[in-house]
Amino acid sequence: MAGNAQLKDSAYPHSTTQDSQPPSTNYDQDSTDSEEYSFNIHATNTKEQNKQSYYAKVKPGKSTIKFQIDSGSTANIIDEVTFANIQKENPSIQLTKSKKRLFAFGAVTPLQLLANGQFHCVLESKKRLAYATIIVVKNATGCLLSGKTSIDLNFLTIRVNKVTTKPATFSQLSKHKKLPDRLRPVISEFDEVFHGVGKLKDVQKVAYELERLQQYDIIEPAQGPTLWVSPIVAFPKPNNPEKLRLCVDIRQANTAILRERHPQPTIEDLLNDLNEARYFSKLDLTAAYHQLELDKQSRYITTFTTQKGLFQFKRLNFGTNSASEIFQNTIQNVFNGIYGCRNISDDLIIFGKTPSEHDEALRKVLQVAKERNLRFGFEKCEFDKKHLEFFGYTSLVKVKYCPGPTNPSDYLSRHPLPNYYNTNTCKTPNLADDHIRFIAQNAVPIALGIEQLRKAVKQDSTLQALIEILQNNTWNSLATKQPDNTDIDLDELKAFKKIQHELSLTSDVDLILRENRLVIPKQLRKQVIQLAHEGHQGLVKTKKLIREKVWFPGIDALAAKAVKDCLACQSVGQPAKLAPLNPLPIPLQAWDTLYVDFLGPLSSKDLLLVVIDGRTRFPEVAIVRSTNAKSTITSLNRIFATHGLPRRIISDNGPPFQSEEFRHYMITNGITHHKITPLWPQANAEAENFMKPLTKCLQTAVIDNKDWKEELQLFLLNYRATPHCTTKVPPATALFGRNIRRKLSQQPSR
Repeated sequence: MAGNAQLKDSAYPHSTTQDSQPPSTNYDQDSTDSEEYSFNIHATNTKEQNKQSYYAKVKPGKSTIKFQIDSGSTANIIDEVTFANIQKENPSIQLTKSKKRLFAFGAVTPLQLLANGQFHCVLESKKRLAYATIIVVKNATGCLLSGKTSIDLNFLTIRVNKVTTKPATFSQLSKHKKLPDRLRPVISEFDEVFHGVGKLKDVQKVAYELERLQQYDIIEPAQGPTLWVSPIVAFPKPNNPEKLRLCVDIRQANTAILRERHPQPTIEDLLNDLNEARYFSKLDLTAAYHQLELDKQSRYITTFTTQKGLFQFKRLNFGTNSASEIFQNTIQNVFNGIYGCRNISDDLIIFGKTPSEHDEALRKVLQVAKERNLRFGFEKCEFDKKHLEFFGYTSLVKVKYCPGPTNPSDYLSRHPLPNYYNTNTCKTPNLADDHIRFIAQNAVPIALGIEQLRKAVKQDSTLQALIEILQNNTWNSLATKQPDNTDIDLDELKAFKKIQHELSLTSDVDLILRENRLVIPKQLRKQVIQLAHEGHQGLVKTKKLIREKVWFPGIDALAAKAVKDCLACQSVGQPAKLAPLNPLPIPLQAWDTLYVDFLGPLSSKDLLLVVIDGRTRFPEVAIVRSTNAKSTITSLNRIFATHGLPRRIISDNGPPFQSEEFRHYMITNGITHHKITPLWPQANAEAENFMKPLTKCLQTAVIDNKDWKEELQLFLLNYRATPHCTTKVPPATALFGRNIRRKLSQQPSR
C-alpha cells in the first residue's frame, strides 16, 4: 500500500492509537516487542474501493473529507489546511495536546505536528460509524486513514481462515429510526442485538444449579398452596464465573420474619483474644448458611419460583433478614469454650502464642466440626500463618504517610505528633516545626486570630510561668517553691503538671500545645466558648467542637456553664426525654426469678459468679476459675442444692449463657432463660447494682492487706442482714423468714 506510516509514542512505546470501537470483523495481528507495530494483512476491495481506488469519503461532523486508505498506517492523519476547513463547519472540534511522534515508512525524522496536534471525533461512512483520534500535521500533506479505522468503517475486510464476517447493518437501522448523534456509535457497536431472534443464555445453568441443590438436599419441590412466593436472582460466582449462585429475593417475606437481634462481633471484639498470638489459621465453612437445617414448619416462607416450578429451602438461605444472626449465634455456640478459636460469620480464626497452643486449638475445632457434621472448604482455608488476612484485616498493617493536607483532621492523620520526651526515637525537627505551625494556623476559630492569641499568652502570667517550666523542665519546683508573681495561678499549674508529657511549645516558643490543641489563656476562654457555641448547638456538640481545636483547665465546666446560661437556648430548647421504662415485675415468690452475672477477672485470675434473688434481693457469690458453661453449671448446682430451682433466670449475652450446653441445662431443669437486650446492661440492673458494693469490698481488702476471700464472706453476712433500700427488709429475713445473728448485739428473743 502507498504512503505507509508507523506510529511511535514517547510515553508508551508499544501503544498505538486504538480509541475507536472494536470492529465486527475478526483478524490476526502479528506484533513484536519493538517500538513499532507492523500488520500482516490481506486487503480485499469492497464496493467503496472499486468506485474510488484506495480513497474514501468520510464525514467528521458536518464536513466531508477525502482520505487515502492505508492498511499499514497506525494513525489517522490530516494536514492543517484540511483541519482549518473542518473547524469552520464544526467549531466544537478543538485540538488537544499530543505526545505522539509520527514516522513515515523508512524515515528517521518524525513528521512535524501542530503544537496541539490531535482531536477526537466520530467518523461516518455510508455503512458504519467509528470513534477515532486524528492527528494534524503541518503543511498540505494530504489525509491518511489508518488500517484500523478503515476496518471499523468497513472500507477494508480481512481474510482469515475459517472466520466469516457479518455485513454491517447500521444503515438499515438508520432507515427505521432517527437517532441523536451521541447515540449512533453506541447503536453501531451493538447493532447485532436489533436483528434476528436471540436465545437466552444461562437457562441451562439455572436448571443445573437447581438439580445440584436438590441432590445436596438443600431445596425441595414445594407441595400444596403457599402464602409466600419469591423470585430468584442468579449471578455468576466471583471466583468461578462459569457457575451460578442462586439467591432468593425474599424482601416481602422479610417483613413478616422476626429477627433474633443477636449481636454481630467485630474485629475489635477479637483484639483482646488475639493479643500476643503469633500463629494463625483460618477455616472457611463451605456454603455456610446451607449447613443449618430449617424447621419444617418454616420452610414454606422460603418458597421461590423457577422455570421448573416452585421450590422451597430445606436449609438456611441467603437473603433472610435473620439469617446472619441465626448463623452467628449457632456457630458461636458450637465452638464455644475452645480457647484459641473465634468466628465472625462463616470465617473461623485459630490462633495461639506457640505452635503447640495453635495446633491444640486447631485439633479441637476439627474434632467438634467432625462431631457436628460441619464442612470446610479446603481451598479457602489457610494454615499456620504468621500474617493472616481475616475479615478484611491483617495481623501486619503497613502505614504510609502521604503529603498534601486538605484540613486539620487530614493533616493530623497523615503526620503523627512528634514525641519530645521519647529519647529512643529519632528527632525530626522539620516535621515537628511543620506540624506545630499547621496546628497553630488552623486550630483557632477564624474570629480569633493567631496574633491576638500570642498577645494574650504574653499577658497571662500563669502561661508565661508554664513556658519557663517547659523550657527548663522544672516541674519539681512547683511543690517546694512558691511563685514570686502573685498573679500566677498555682492550682492551674498543678493541673498542667498532670498532663506534662502531653505539653509542648511551638518553634517560636510563644504558644503552648497539648498534643494537637492550643492552650488558651484566661482572658480569651469565654470568647472561645462563645465561638464554639455559635449556632446554639447543644452541650455535647459544643464540647466536642471545642475539644478538637483548643484546651485549657476547666474547659468542660466553662462550656457547660455557658450553654446553661444561654438565654436563647433556654427559650427554645426542650429537655431530652428518655424512653419510658418497662421494668420487669417484682416476683410474687422468693427465689422465683434470679439475676445472674460475672465479676472479674480479679488480680488472682479468679472470677465471681453473682446470683441475686429478684424478690428478696438475697445474694449468692461463687468463686470460679472460668466463665465456660461447665464451670457455671457446677456453681449453679451448688447454689440450687441449698435454695432449690428457680422458675426463671435473667442474664446477659455472655459466652456461657449462649452455649448449647447451658441451654440444655435450662431445659432439663425446667427453668426459663431470659437474655437481656445486647449491649444494654441496665436490663440486668439487680445484678449490676450489687456489683458496686461488691467491688468496693474487694478493693478495700487489698488496701487493708487482708485476704479478700475472707472479707467477701464478712461482706455477704452483713449485706444479707441489712435492710434493703427497696424492700426495707433484710434479704436473709425475706428469704428465710427469720433474722440471722451477727456480731452486733440484738434484743434477746422471748
